[in-house]
Amino acid sequence: MALVPLCLATFANAQFQTDPFQPGLRSSHAATIADAWLPQSVDFAAGGELVWTAGSGTASRLALLSSAPSGAIAPELVDSLSPAGASGTVAVAGAKRADRLFSAAQFPTIDASHKRTTIALHDAFASAASGTFAPRWAHDMGLFVNGPVKLACDAAGTKAVAALSDANTGTARVDWLDGSTGALLARVDFASSPLRALACSRDLSRTALVVGTTLFVFDANGVKVHQESLGAATYALGLSGDSSRLIVGAQNKLRVLARAADSSYTSLFTVTSAPSELATRVALSDDGSTWAAGWWNSLSPASIRFEVWDGPSQTRTWFALQSGPPGGLQNYPEAVAVTPDGRRAAFASWGVLDSQPELVLVDKALAAPVLSVDLPASALSLALDDGGTRIAVGMKHVHANQFGSTGEFRVYDTGERDLQVVAAPRHGGNLQLAAHHPGSSITLFVVGPLSPTAQTFPNCTGSLWIDRKARPLVFARPSDAAGNAVFSAPLSSSSSAIGVPFAVQAAARAGGKLHFSTSVVEPVVL
Repeated sequence: MALVPLCLATFANAQFQTDPFQPGLRSSHAATIADAWLPQSVDFAAGGELVWTAGSGTASRLALLSSAPSGAIAPELVDSLSPAGASGTVAVAGAKRADRLFSAAQFPTIDASHKRTTIALHDAFASAASGTFAPRWAHDMGLFVNGPVKLACDAAGTKAVAALSDANTGTARVDWLDGSTGALLARVDFASSPLRALACSRDLSRTALVVGTTLFVFDANGVKVHQESLGAATYALGLSGDSSRLIVGAQNKLRVLARAADSSYTSLFTVTSAPSELATRVALSDDGSTWAAGWWNSLSPASIRFEVWDGPSQTRTWFALQSGPPGGLQNYPEAVAVTPDGRRAAFASWGVLDSQPELVLVDKALAAPVLSVDLPASALSLALDDGGTRIAVGMKHVHANQFGSTGEFRVYDTGERDLQVVAAPRHGGNLQLAAHHPGSSITLFVVGPLSPTAQTFPNCTGSLWIDRKARPLVFARPSDAAGNAVFSAPLSSSSSAIGVPFAVQAAARAGGKLHFSTSVVEPVVL
């Protein structure tokens, strides 16, 4: 167990101000007038333990946050782009690894309306060790454009894809990059503009784009496998993680397409709405069996609709309508996300500054929200963790229709996970955990390498996912009347502790049995 970066001198209970087992706000990271940026892009990374963010404005920046209540990890993990003159789009994409944090930033060049675009890779471990946030590599896309850049990466962070277009020349470019080195794997240039939407499969074997009024689909080598004219512009584009299903907007319709044997896509069925409704955002599960969409009413601009669909039965399982007064502020579905397993869907909107929620997390089986948040202003970006219990949202400090140059990122938690990291773990700091099992008298915290298979034992409920053969460390802590137990241990101050992989699971004693927690955490030590 030498690889676990714990100091064994003292172990103690800890008390936390925020109840980790109740739904609510966990952290926020806000801009100021003197340090102005808008929360343009956000993504979870490292299994949901990290939140990778991009803000654009006079003080454009990249910031790596913790999903735990402590918020910002450290000042050295905030990279200010504004001294280098960043303008236009700043975007991020995060993988399951903390050393695979991709960013896209645009910088002015030959004139105010043309920008060069740089894709970069950041390594959280190297940055924490060095105290600097310099990228490991940077790739210039080599095309001056007057439009935004869109960015995605595969789940493992082995590859990234970036797309952009220029309306003046009517050209678009897509670059596929090696995640480790930034080497250009493939490049496609074609005559079409502007770039409206990008959607990718989980392994980047397929990349779909809407450019102008045309739908394109490319394989991992940049070979075009599908192209069709849509007849109208749309920002609603989604691709399932396994690339078997593709959904694209078409005026007051959403078309669901299936991948054919020749890798092209054919129409499967169409959802038709009222003539005045336009689909603005759509997202799918990994197998395409669940999808979610946001609709906006062009005749009643304060009216929107969220919905969740079951693909195999072609039925809508949940929907919600929102409306506002005529002539008031405009509402708009800004973002939609679906968990890989299709169990949950999240929606974010501008709102109209009333009591209706701008942030909604829906459970498909329950056909009901498990979290609804009335934000004080408009949502601009959204990320949903793979487990469907954490949401990161970028929020402008005023409504989207109102002038404002500042905003903030917030992390919300449903409180459902029975074991949680409750503070950002940093070398030289503390590992702080909380476990919950009603009726328990004592809780064991098991620390060690993650096991590749589940381990079951007599008179125990659930399975152990910490490798017993590696002789894990076990610490007992009393549970309170609510069944909560807390644990705190100092982490090594050596930089060698940064990035050391380990996992923690809880086992609660209750009713004469040992109950293993359903949640297993893999803290990211920086």
